[in-house]
Amino acid sequence: MAGMIGRALGQSITSGEGSLQHAAFTVVRRAEIWGVIGLALGAWLGLVRTQSREAVGVALTGLLIGVLAGALGGLVVGPTDVVDSVKQNPGAKDVLQAVALAVEGGLIGALIGTFWRPKSAALGLAAGAAGGVLAYLASDWEIQDSQSFQSVAQVGVQAMVIAACAITALIFLGRRLSR
Repeated sequence: MAGMIGRALGQSITSGEGSLQHAAFTVVRRAEIWGVIGLALGAWLGLVRTQSREAVGVALTGLLIGVLAGALGGLVVGPTDVVDSVKQNPGAKDVLQAVALAVEGGLIGALIGTFWRPKSAALGLAAGAAGGVLAYLASDWEIQDSQSFQSVAQVGVQAMVIAACAITALIFLGRRLSR
């Protein structure tokens, strides 16, 4: 749900003219979208996994990690409209999109793993990155209108797949690693 809200809010950010402005727009938009996702996950983790007095700090940590994740993902995929060799190779754009989601997923997974019990940021990072690639494969829809509900739903699916992969790994593998 947070992914869908973040994407819907991100639609209000408009792109500038030219390739470099579009690349910067991509970084800002993804940072905003994943910031909302990180905030929601941080708030949930803060309420469920920490003392109540720490919940706000965990939520703000989630916001910062989400913004960082989105900005890094935007830096990976943003230049696709600037670099000529990427513009001419549609497969390269797909690979960069998968890498961007792996980066975003890894940081979101690390966030979850940091506040999970037992703590395992490394396992969360690895599972989140794998979840990012899986999220790309699960949501590789051809969307004609980036302002449509489909694009909002696509980010919601991506966020759910990433979080599910990280949480599943932490539940099933985290206990074995902590022994």
